[in-house]
Amino acid sequence: FIKRLPFLKQEITSIYTYILKFQNLSKTQSIEIITLLHKGGSRAKEGNWRPISLSCSDYKFLAKILTISPKNILPYIISEEQTGGIQNRDIT
Repeated sequence: FIKRLPFLKQEITSIYTYILKFQNLSKTQSIEIITLLHKGGSRAKEGNWRPISLSCSDYKFLAKILTISPKNILPYIISEEQTGGIQNRDIT
């Protein structure tokens, strides 16, 4: 994965640009497969299984990006001159 990161970065950027432009996910991004995962114990007991959904990888990346807390990235995108509202920046 890491070896392919430069290529993937370009491809993923193109995918997300498309999503933003057309406000629509591709067919593969909007499909999930739900399956059961055995937690342990007797396989005959319903309580020993849990459902998981399998999603397209680029959809998972997008979901992760959208759920990152803004406070974690704001210090990197707001200039050093701005001090108010940014953790560890003194306003006095």
